[in-house]
Amino acid sequence: MNKFLESQKIYFRPYEKFDAVFLKKWPNLLAEPFLKINKNDIVFVAVDTTNEDPIGVVVLNEIDYIPRKASIKIALDRKYWQKEHMNEMMEMTVFYAFDRLNLNRISLAYSSSNRKIGNNAKQAGFISECVFRKDIYSGGKYYNKIVTTVLRENYYNNFYREHSKRFK
Repeated sequence: MNKFLESQKIYFRPYEKFDAVFLKKWPNLLAEPFLKINKNDIVFVAVDTTNEDPIGVVVLNEIDYIPRKASIKIALDRKYWQKEHMNEMMEMTVFYAFDRLNLNRISLAYSSSNRKIGNNAKQAGFISECVFRKDIYSGGKYYNKIVTTVLRENYYNNFYREHSKRFK
């Protein structure tokens, strides 16, 4: 496989058309937004290093190279939620966006019902910027959409040194 960024737990490889097959097999994954990929999006498949199984997908989208910003979407197969893979995926994505793409700002939006991704975002340096009240409807209930961001200067001051050693 064509690994282009890796850690001890996971590595990223480019998304291929055949990956849509495994996305559709994940019963616990809201894969629909990940199946609609624009040609300007950068899409990675996260692979577990221990068993070579694809475990998730990361999308850098809404990339604008003038103000140097992008949004990210991350999906992880539910059976890997307890293994800290989400945090690793998020940190690797932020590292890639700042170190390799030279971006200045990354945003991540998530449902208030998903506390785990909120905690992972904080660990990766994201700070809550705004809340859209009752903006997401899922399972018969309304949830807030929380928008978080991480800026290049904060990332380099607080995380880059450690990440540059961990991610190759």
